[in-house]
Amino acid sequence: MPGLMLAMMLAAGCGAPKDTPEPAEEAGEASALFHPGRGLRLTLENRQGLGIETGGASPQTLHPVVNGTAQVFDRITNRAGIPIARASVLLPAAPHAFRAGQRVWLGPPRNSGPAATGAVTRVEATLRPALDQVEALFETPDPSGCFPPGSFVPARLPVGTRAVPVAVPAAAVVRAALGDFVYRVEGDYFKRVPVSVGAEDGTWVEITRGLLAGERLATGGATALWLLELSEVGGMTNLE
Repeated sequence: MPGLMLAMMLAAGCGAPKDTPEPAEEAGEASALFHPGRGLRLTLENRQGLGIETGGASPQTLHPVVNGTAQVFDRITNRAGIPIARASVLLPAAPHAFRAGQRVWLGPPRNSGPAATGAVTRVEATLRPALDQVEALFETPDPSGCFPPGSFVPARLPVGTRAVPVAVPAAAVVRAALGDFVYRVEGDYFKRVPVSVGAEDGTWVEITRGLLAGERLATGGATALWLLELSEVGGMTNLE
């Protein structure tokens, strides 16, 4: 991750000497300037080196998914002679309605091997009263034997579409111990702004508070900005 490495190098003082007498923005050689209440100000060269990209928050149609961990419990051969892996996954009972025939995306077991697509065959609601969950049973073709019985695999189920008034690319949102935030563009500065997130689909994240449609922000390199800000202020204990 070149941008993250450059952020650490800049924060460590690589580049212009700290005792350069002329202002950094005039000299054009300092790594960054941090101004309390305003944020980070970077030279164009450093923006490029950190991989900073900017864009606007905008209305989007999201395709949310529900994530779970499925367990393969059986392996059969269908009438066409194709090996089928059978698995189940526990999912929240509400507000989503899961149904037979619904598509399932499966990640590879142990994060190695190919991903796969399956389909829900049945939804059991017996767990709903106690755990507020349902059990979705599904099948996926498995001619290569990548999903043996007993294995656990990540599963994602799409739950329709949702139009939201404000969304940003997933890479724009930094998730840290102090909460979720983005870096909003304010003139020459990148200012860290706390946000509340709603629906997300892996590509877009809904912003329910903290950002308006049309406002510009860092859509690439946000994590590098976060690391650089931490270094500039001397750690999280000094954050405003």
